[in-house]
Amino acid sequence: MNRFPIRSDMPGLSNVQVSLHPPVPSSGTATVIDTAGKSWVLSYGKAGPVLTMEIPEDGAMCSFEPWSEYPDYWSASGLVVNTERVGLASGFYRCALLLIPYLGGLHISPSDNVTPSGRGLWSKLDPTIEWEPVETTGGFRLDLTGRSAP
Repeated sequence: MNRFPIRSDMPGLSNVQVSLHPPVPSSGTATVIDTAGKSWVLSYGKAGPVLTMEIPEDGAMCSFEPWSEYPDYWSASGLVVNTERVGLASGFYRCALLLIPYLGGLHISPSDNVTPSGRGLWSKLDPTIEWEPVETTGGFRLDLTGRSAP
């Protein structure tokens, strides 16, 4: 079966607030207020087809890029966070939701190679997504049963 992305509106992000500075999203900073009410700043920029976001003071970073055959769909291609800071990953995804339409994308989808901790994050972002195990990697991929390609 050919693999394809699925659209997610990520309802689990409804309590995360983001302000972009400047509002023109080629590069800049974003202020994020997470679900715990804490505020923090990240920087973002685009190099080629990759959107990268980072929090310089603690090394947290996230990158997103389009699916090769479905460029309207973007997925995280890397995510590193300080697990002592609650809400960092959600903040990165909320920023991506705002930025990706300006970069030529329309939707965010889980990648087709998700770690167990990534599956845990996605269960908070969108609990409707179903997964199947990938025995060779110990990770998970989208369960596409009953779904059609975009």
